[in-house]
Amino acid sequence: QGSAASPLIPAPADAPVAARLKEAGAIIFAKTTVPDFGMLSSGLSTFHTLARNPWNLACNPGGSSAGASAAA
Repeated sequence: QGSAASPLIPAPADAPVAARLKEAGAIIFAKTTVPDFGMLSSGLSTFHTLARNPWNLACNPGGSSAGASAAA
């Protein structure tokens, strides 16, 4: 969820998509961030720092998928 309001507890199991990727030999090495409960358009989260554009750290990709956008 990316919110400081929720305890940071590892999930007991992988999500189905992650499980299938691992079964196929994928190595998951990163994760993205999302604003608290996906509600802000800035990509800012109370738990994670602001997502930044990796090509220009002065910019933010924005949107609820800011972390995914930066990763892409």
